[in-house]
Amino acid sequence: MKSLEKIDYAEAFFKLFTTKGRIRVANILVKVNEISVNEIADIAEIEQSMCSRYLDSLKKNRLASYRRDAQTNYYSYYPEAKELLAHVLAVVQDLEEIQKDNQELKRRGYLLNG
Repeated sequence: MKSLEKIDYAEAFFKLFTTKGRIRVANILVKVNEISVNEIADIAEIEQSMCSRYLDSLKKNRLASYRRDAQTNYYSYYPEAKELLAHVLAVVQDLEEIQKDNQELKRRGYLLNG
């Protein structure tokens, strides 16, 4: 990757974490193996359409992937991106919203990664 491409990628990457909603979506995604867009939106307390936009941004930046089952999209992180996402998100784990999301994931029976 050329220098200009690297800086453009870095800029796009860091823009992904400019709102609480985006941070919450990324955190939920990295904590579980696979989850539906509707569940992410419900847990993060954001509208499904906004959640889908956040997830599309993660897909475009090669941080998330999805599979479609009937009318439901299930999202997961790219395995290659997990370590990077975990490092970036480590700094927000003590935030009340993130702790609440993690507790809700556990309550719903998700086994949390990391």
